[in-house]
Amino acid sequence: MRIFSIVLALAFIQVVYGQEEMDQLVTMDYEDEGLDYIFSHLGNHYNVVIRFNDANITSSKNTYSFDGIQLKDVLKIICRDHQLTYREYDHGKFIVFPGFLEEGFEERNEDTTGIRAARKVGIEIDSIVLGTEDFQRNSTIVIDGFVLDRETNEAVMNAMVLNLTTSQFEITDQEGKFRLNLDEANYDIQITSITHETYAAHISVEGKDQWYIALAPKAHMIDEIVISGQSAQAEIKEVITGLEQLGRREIKQLSAFMGEADVVKSLLTVAGVTTIGEGASGFNVRGGSIDQNLILQDGLLLMNPSHILGFFSTFNPDIVLNTSLHKGHIPAQYGGRISSVLDVNIKEGDYKSIRFHGSTGFISSKLALEVPVQKNVSSLILSGRLAYAAWLKSNVEDLDIQNSQARFNDFHFKYSHKIGSKDKLFASYFQSYDRFKFSQQFGFSWQNRIAGIQYKRIENQNLSLAASMAYGELNNNQFEPSGPLAFELQSGVHYLQLKTSGIYENSGHILRMGAEWIHYDTSPEQLTPLDGSQTPARTIDKERGREIGLYINDQWEITDQFSVDFGLRYSIFQQLGPGIIKTYEDDSFYDPNRVVSTESFTKGAVMHSYHGLQPRISLRFAFSDNFSLKASYNRLYQYLHLLSNATSPTPVDIWQVSNRHIQPVTADNYSLGWFHRLSDKVDYSGDFYYRNLENTVDHRDFGDLLLQEHLETAILKGRGRTYGMELTIKKSGEVLSGRVSYSYARSERLTDKTDIETINDGNWFSSNFDQPHTLKFFLNWKLSKRDRFDINFTYASGRPITAPTSNYFIQGVIIPGFSERNAVRLPSYHRLDVGYTFTVNRRRSARYKHDVTLAFYNLYARRNVFSVFYRQRSGTAINALQLSVVGTVIPSITYSFRY
Repeated sequence: MRIFSIVLALAFIQVVYGQEEMDQLVTMDYEDEGLDYIFSHLGNHYNVVIRFNDANITSSKNTYSFDGIQLKDVLKIICRDHQLTYREYDHGKFIVFPGFLEEGFEERNEDTTGIRAARKVGIEIDSIVLGTEDFQRNSTIVIDGFVLDRETNEAVMNAMVLNLTTSQFEITDQEGKFRLNLDEANYDIQITSITHETYAAHISVEGKDQWYIALAPKAHMIDEIVISGQSAQAEIKEVITGLEQLGRREIKQLSAFMGEADVVKSLLTVAGVTTIGEGASGFNVRGGSIDQNLILQDGLLLMNPSHILGFFSTFNPDIVLNTSLHKGHIPAQYGGRISSVLDVNIKEGDYKSIRFHGSTGFISSKLALEVPVQKNVSSLILSGRLAYAAWLKSNVEDLDIQNSQARFNDFHFKYSHKIGSKDKLFASYFQSYDRFKFSQQFGFSWQNRIAGIQYKRIENQNLSLAASMAYGELNNNQFEPSGPLAFELQSGVHYLQLKTSGIYENSGHILRMGAEWIHYDTSPEQLTPLDGSQTPARTIDKERGREIGLYINDQWEITDQFSVDFGLRYSIFQQLGPGIIKTYEDDSFYDPNRVVSTESFTKGAVMHSYHGLQPRISLRFAFSDNFSLKASYNRLYQYLHLLSNATSPTPVDIWQVSNRHIQPVTADNYSLGWFHRLSDKVDYSGDFYYRNLENTVDHRDFGDLLLQEHLETAILKGRGRTYGMELTIKKSGEVLSGRVSYSYARSERLTDKTDIETINDGNWFSSNFDQPHTLKFFLNWKLSKRDRFDINFTYASGRPITAPTSNYFIQGVIIPGFSERNAVRLPSYHRLDVGYTFTVNRRRSARYKHDVTLAFYNLYARRNVFSVFYRQRSGTAINALQLSVVGTVIPSITYSFRY
């Protein structure tokens, strides 16, 4: 432990002291590459944003070889070769524009420098005298400028106003405004915009004045290289609390199960995101259940994101563009869930050339192919993944393992088509399939399918519109393959969704508005006997409903220090027929033997409805460039529920729409957080949160939820609360990056106290997802140009269970006595994973690139307890049998390639 502590201390010291972006050393080889590729590759590799206009970038091929040269010098060399220059307009963000600046320009104040730069690239120069107002001599002169579009007279935002004489610059705001503080002298000014032609002027400043500049729009739109992930400066300015964003790079740096990079496993390194152990589907956010997470893939609803009982997720990291997790403030455009939103965007295929990438390992292989259907107009991306674990079990002597199965596959298709310069059309399809069987005893299988069409239009630089239609389904199957009671039990849910939205940006506002309609249809539960089985066939019709949502949301940057994101969402839910509603004698406890009356409804009739207004607000105040404080309040409704009477959710748990007796869950979420930039590469953040839940449901003791015609008779109503604190220290950098986080979190439930039955006498008790203490550590260390080493450590308190604590005899029969609900805790969970990646080909400009990853999951072979079974023989004490899904170290080798 002492050696391990020393290693962690040394690693933390390296985390704290990082390099500036522009001081990073570049070792790259480019052979016959265009400038657009070179700028894009440099930006991606060194975690910066580089903006440029493709009209200003030559199409010639270039060959460069850099060996240990600082990034700022690399950009200077490239820009000088092509009569370009660059400026940093925000932390880690740079813009490249025309203008050849000679060596030592920063130290020169010659009035003619800017004129020579403008003339060399053919820019017409205006000569202007400014100074219509009197001013006091020997004082600073203020010039208020406005940059407008020559044709529409609208403001041009984010234009760079560069003083070539002093090398200072300003950026225009949402209204096209800028301000120059100058002395009485002559200056050369150059204004560049990624959407408008470059403008140059030689100005003589004689007094205060207002200066209006009209820019001509460019014929070609820009290429913008946006690097995945957020810089510290962006997180300080971010108004939304509890927002976590991960890019492909960070996802692939984490060694997950069997060497597979994984989106959900990467999110589990984030404070507040947990799972109850190996073998559990989904993930939990701030003490919520897995069904309380809204999971979107390209805006399409995904009902089950898990492969093989949670060991992998269905997202292929090779085609993921970016990932956003909202665990605090949830903007009004999202609805239907109360805990979090996971929004995963899939990238578009390459419009110019064929590309492919993939990997193969011990468990699975995957391949993604990008094809330009019509060059620069339409593209196609295809990806597939296949698992093959049969060879592993063949080497195990246990016959039960040899007769078991665990396999999965998934497939994704996305077609992108440009319709002119303003419109785009997307079509996508996704499916996944899993099958798990343990010997001849039991098994599960499940399948996702999603298909969607989306249309997007950029009306102008302020307004964009979108509309989409999607169909999705989740089909579940539970089975016992042999024996006198062999059966298959099928269930599921499918939906049809229509959405329309618009985004308007102007004067510091980002205004979003839209509407959503979704129809849920839960599939009938069908019990089918297998050959020779004595199980009777049975079918239970399930319920259906529709949800309608209208929203408006405004993100308003009031000042540089103060911003607000506020919105309203109004939702309506209707339970639809055919169906029967029973009225019970006691509305606090639905006893099937105390039914007062029944009412029948025909197909399509509204059986019951709910509606509600959901206000959302998040505030951000920046006390300085390095520190901001954030707070939020959200009200949310959830109309679709996953009901389970197991400690761990399984793929065949029952989806249930809200009805007269099972009301929508209502949540009031409160969050208070801060973000502090300790240095250029190190930041520290924290969050306090509280969530109040109404209309929660818990299963009755020994209640059976399967094949229940009226599920309300198997549940108890109540409420819940979750609260806690999250602390995170994060380091970014090319050589060393990492994250350390600690969470204190509680998740508790309370059921309504009735005279017939309640839980824990109507007192608060721990939910299945209550894990008070969680500590996470992730470190990625680039040892050399080819070698990368990563470490991932997780510790979590043991989750609560209900366990027998005593027993007694009645007429010779042993009757166990159980604890109160979730009053016993399993041992704590902790695990260490390590990985080493070796890049086979060092040349970064090589078309074919490949690397090898060696990973060890659960390095010190911790037998983490997933669940406990109890067994007692006559005359003996109760024996507790602990089940560990992964009880040993699991090594893996993965070969990855891309072209």
